[in-house]
Amino acid sequence: MLTVYPWQMNQWQHLQHVIKHDRLPHALLLTGADGIGLNDFAIHVVADLLCESRGDKESPCGACKGCHLRQAGNHPDLFLIGLEEKSKQISVEQVRDLIEFMTLKSHAGGYKIAVINPAEAMNRSAANTLLKTLEEPPPQSLLLLLSHRPALLPVTIRSRCQCLVFNGSKSTETIRWLAEQLGETVVDPVLLLSLTGGVPLQAKALIEDGGLECRKMVLADLQTLQRKQADPVKVAERWKEHGTAETLHWLTELIIDMVRLKLTGETSRLTNQDVTDHLQRLIKTLDLKQLVDSHDLAQNNWHQVSGPFNLNSLGLLEEMATHWLNLGIANGE
Repeated sequence: MLTVYPWQMNQWQHLQHVIKHDRLPHALLLTGADGIGLNDFAIHVVADLLCESRGDKESPCGACKGCHLRQAGNHPDLFLIGLEEKSKQISVEQVRDLIEFMTLKSHAGGYKIAVINPAEAMNRSAANTLLKTLEEPPPQSLLLLLSHRPALLPVTIRSRCQCLVFNGSKSTETIRWLAEQLGETVVDPVLLLSLTGGVPLQAKALIEDGGLECRKMVLADLQTLQRKQADPVKVAERWKEHGTAETLHWLTELIIDMVRLKLTGETSRLTNQDVTDHLQRLIKTLDLKQLVDSHDLAQNNWHQVSGPFNLNSLGLLEEMATHWLNLGIANGE
């Protein structure tokens, strides 16, 4: 049975209200951090609208023809667009296929729904092609655009969609949900939510995918690089094995905490509170400018890796490791 995550209930109740009063917009833009559950929420919306026996029930029946077709992945009134294999962009040809689908009559006599995920991956031509459908949508149609980085979408696209924003949550309900998911794991769910900015699925993945181990490795490598006891090339190769984007993410998060410590000396607002002692040792011989420069480099390299172009990820990691090594040298470590 489909259930909405506890941190998504406000958005779900709002949507149920507009559907009940026949005020569903023709285009919805769902935005929030990666790991907030945008795709899961979209599945709930799709299931709700394509269920043929929904009536006044609170959830899709799961037994009607519409539900069976959706569950099998071949509902004729549902069209999904995503990234094709080895591509970082959604092409204009994919959007043209979507537009053709939207012009056809509904097989079930209800909504025709198209989902674009991730919407920010549309190239300029694809986004421009979609505009006409957003401006003149067919009746009983719904476009669902999902985006973790909505600022990358053209303003012309964003302005023609009703936006549902999903913020991070550290509520009691969210903590309880995460604790249930973790089971016997001894890691504090509050710490995991702190490390992910209140993004529950990302917090869960830290345990399941070894994210905490990656953070531990990065922190240890920063310490050995600062003491000039590591080869930055070998460090970069190890980082790449664990994932370039994830490594740069942890570098950014750890260094911004070092900046906070250097500025205020306070530990209460740190994200990585469980490794405060390590951070304090790292900043002992560094000044604020060096830390800010390090943060800017890590963040810039992360943005490059996360962008639409295929870059030399190992080179970006080597740049970061060499930069940190040179900080140690500059301070006579």
